[in-house]
Amino acid sequence: MRFRAVWTPLICLLLLLAACAAGAEEVNRVVAVVGDEVITSLDVDKVVRTMEAQLGPAANPAEAAARQEQMRKVATERLIEDKIFQQEVQRLKLDVSQAELDRYMERIKSSNQISEKQFAAHLSRRGMTPEEYQAELKKDILKHKLIQQEVKSSVVISDDQVDQYYKQHLDEYGKVDQVSLRALFLTVPEDASLATQDVVRKQAESLREEAVKNKNLPELAKKHSQGPGATRGGELEPVSAKDMVPAMRQALGEMKPGEISQVLKIPGGYVFFELLEKGGDQMLPLPEVREQIRQKLENEALEKKFQSWMAELRKKTFVEIVAQ
Repeated sequence: MRFRAVWTPLICLLLLLAACAAGAEEVNRVVAVVGDEVITSLDVDKVVRTMEAQLGPAANPAEAAARQEQMRKVATERLIEDKIFQQEVQRLKLDVSQAELDRYMERIKSSNQISEKQFAAHLSRRGMTPEEYQAELKKDILKHKLIQQEVKSSVVISDDQVDQYYKQHLDEYGKVDQVSLRALFLTVPEDASLATQDVVRKQAESLREEAVKNKNLPELAKKHSQGPGATRGGELEPVSAKDMVPAMRQALGEMKPGEISQVLKIPGGYVFFELLEKGGDQMLPLPEVREQIRQKLENEALEKKFQSWMAELRKKTFVEIVAQ
């Protein structure tokens, strides 16, 4: 850690000043240090309040306590990542003009078919001012630019890679007429932040682990599922595969009856499901699935590259979590 010796005196000073400012009530404290910047408990509280507003009340005190702990961890990690991103943005001298912000804002309002007044009311319900929203939007655009410049440009999937994947996974590309599933859905509000989405995703992953380990998906679905079939232990009516959302349809091609899918991001939330029965297999020719395979391979390569890139960035940055 070549930065530790440089920043340790400053960190100590910041911690001391924060402790003095907080006084006996300890209103605010340093939660983490990223480079030469600090993340305070008030920063974490603000993110957690947004997540709480988006998720709504917990079902019971035990769930509320567990969710609060999870939210604070997710919020701290999200703020650390944001700091690292911002420092890299400054190093690369990336910026977003007001004209770009205005275009994005107009595109958002147009795609949602809402007026300026309705948009302002929507932000008010989220507890945000237009200025705060613009600041968040600017951060998102800068992140997109950073990823495009540093990560995505190095991810290219060739036709040969697509052909090879198809040949090695022929059993994934059968055309299924109808399937029976047992599913557990967790919903995410339409305007949920990435931090809120992380909390729901982690809850879904925890439930999936329990379902795989204990073979108790029906019980878990009855208790936790927020989607169709919950009262029947998650069991859905038989459905045509072509009517399923793409993420579920793609996962289905890789499964055998009795297997449980990974947690999947779908419009409105997350889902994992057990395949109970499927029928009507018929091979799909390569031209029909070429772009689907290319997108799958590109997403996997991009995610792997991004995680590796972020890990390298974090290694180069002094990061210390003081408290949750």
